[in-house]
Amino acid sequence: MTTDRKRYWHECKKATNFISKMVNLVEGLDDSYQTQEGLELSDEVDDLLQRIGWEGLAIAAHSEAFRRILSLDQEVDSQLRREVLEALKANRNSLEFYGRVRNIDWRGLLLPYSNDSIRYMSPALKLVKKFWDRHPHELAIPPQGEDHVITPNYNNCRQVNITKNIWNPADWKHQVDPKPDINVTMRWAHVYDLGCCDFCESPHACRCQVQSMPGELVELVKTEDRGIGVRALWPFRKGDVLGEYVGRLIPDGSRPDQTYALAWEAPSDQRTQGKVSVDACYEGNWTRFVNHACENASTEYRCRTFSDHAAMTLEATRDIEMYEEITVDYGPSYWKKRQCRCGSPKCYSAKQPPPTTREEARPLTGRARKTEKNVMRIPLKEIGGEEGKDVAEETLAEEGNAGDDSENLEGGGGEEEVLCPDPSSNVVVHQDPSKNNDGDGDHPEKDDHKDKNYVPGDDSDGDDDDAGPMVVGTAEVMELGD
Repeated sequence: MTTDRKRYWHECKKATNFISKMVNLVEGLDDSYQTQEGLELSDEVDDLLQRIGWEGLAIAAHSEAFRRILSLDQEVDSQLRREVLEALKANRNSLEFYGRVRNIDWRGLLLPYSNDSIRYMSPALKLVKKFWDRHPHELAIPPQGEDHVITPNYNNCRQVNITKNIWNPADWKHQVDPKPDINVTMRWAHVYDLGCCDFCESPHACRCQVQSMPGELVELVKTEDRGIGVRALWPFRKGDVLGEYVGRLIPDGSRPDQTYALAWEAPSDQRTQGKVSVDACYEGNWTRFVNHACENASTEYRCRTFSDHAAMTLEATRDIEMYEEITVDYGPSYWKKRQCRCGSPKCYSAKQPPPTTREEARPLTGRARKTEKNVMRIPLKEIGGEEGKDVAEETLAEEGNAGDDSENLEGGGGEEEVLCPDPSSNVVVHQDPSKNNDGDGDHPEKDDHKDKNYVPGDDSDGDDDDAGPMVVGTAEVMELGD
């Protein structure tokens, strides 16, 4: 058993004991809680259960820090405990979504009490739809009080999550400079001077890689007036590298809609300017959903050279607090034909005349995708609603409930999703292109940089151009519960 699995197993055992104590507390079965502090804690837990339910409590029970907050054995300031519990109540949607999309076994903690008529537990034992067959960054949680998670889409096609840039020679067949058969963002291409590694200063391909951990500590959210945004689930510090902006590498300006296009360039070589764009309209990761801020943006895009390529990274320019929305400055050129309504005294749109054409006058506050017509809603078990009211999109598989004889829920008739390829290419888009090396090219077993599904670092054929990068610390993120 691996270290991570052992740790998870031990945390599950501790969570099981914690839930047992909470059941005894709620039902008044433990005399140790009959002190004034114990009775006060009992009232707080009762109120917490009415707000987040046993499901939320069981999800939070996997956190050592949370268990300490509700333990009489720990010296916890009552004011601190109240603040933590109020934060959980205010972020119930986030807590439930985090647990369900990551397949935390919260129901297993509650099933032993399914026949005991524990207060408030009945709704938590109802059948619900699973979300863990989706990547967490392919769904956005609704504002508090709404009951539909949101599937981001572009031109009615679901936006899928990828971890590496996609380079396809077909996108470059009409290009002369750079040549269409070479991925110029790769260090081995030697077309441009990409410089030394920003982290280890090696002049050659190295094993440095941006950590993926920060991406695990953010969530997509539906904002009130700016469409889908990104919220931090952990405090980040100035200088942290939060992630890499990834997508399809295309010639700069080749796509009419530049909503998701981010210019790629290497500061060490001016010839790279205006050559390559990272287009994340169909394939990308969470960084494409970061909203704009004219003033006091918390991050910026930077070009970094590391591993076997040069990439655009998203880095914190100041400290970012937990639950704060992450923002970035798109720059004044983005708003020349768009209207920003951030209301800041330094707003770019306040410095120029309003748009006059119908296209320019669209009510944009972030990016063009930030409109209601560009999201599809997946019905979710209603939060805070009628007991046992569950609805779900038919494209989501059902999550079984051991020991529950109730019938599986039928689909809720949501909009049908379509996984679309980029219309500029005949290549079928896969959610994880690194698993679909097609072996094309002059020497398919030696030069997979000519494969039409090639992804930098693809190791499906084990040839010499795979760097096999390892993770090094480029963002200091503490583990939850430590």
